[in-house]
Amino acid sequence: MPDNSFDGILLGGLTFQPKSSEVTQSKSSGTSITNEYQYAVAMLIQEKDTVVQPNLNLIKVKPDQINYRNVITAELQNDQSVLMSKVSVDAKIYSKNGKKPVYTSIKSDMQIAPNSHLTYPISLNGTSMKAGDYTLKMKVTATANKQVKKWTFTKDFTIKSKQARDLNKSDVDVKANTNNSNWLYIVIGAALLIIIIILIVVIILQRKKNSNQ
Repeated sequence: MPDNSFDGILLGGLTFQPKSSEVTQSKSSGTSITNEYQYAVAMLIQEKDTVVQPNLNLIKVKPDQINYRNVITAELQNDQSVLMSKVSVDAKIYSKNGKKPVYTSIKSDMQIAPNSHLTYPISLNGTSMKAGDYTLKMKVTATANKQVKKWTFTKDFTIKSKQARDLNKSDVDVKANTNNSNWLYIVIGAALLIIIIILIVVIILQRKKNSNQ
């Protein structure tokens, strides 16, 4: 137990693993294999019946990547010793002073552990990240102590040119879309060239015909 008394709950776990002397070893085809096993038991600790009121803070918003794909991350902080369940997030990103959202993300049935941070990603869906000033508007709904709570956040942030450029270079979806676009431009250019050649040939033949007449 913690040295000092506390309100609310603590979440954690105990991990069990055999001592090194009890680990089984096997040899096959000259290769030594060591098998180690461990398991974890989840724990919830509560000392008092004091009801802790939930609270959420929006700490920061920034451009980022997850699995080499561009996202805008919003860091939410649960600064109370209470578990939030059935968490729903409705996030919209607007260009500065824009009226229509440029990116939208809606998710539900999430959880936020006590005294923890939730990094919420807003995907750019394979589009290139663009530098500029933006505004995040976010609505969060969660259940704590069998009651539904709601929060509304608004936060301005800036994507710098270097950030956008570096992230676009390593985004696998942006690269794929760029390659597809390049092929499309090549096909369109080739088609236009063929049409121009045909028109030139037709004009030359028509002039020769008129000259003979």
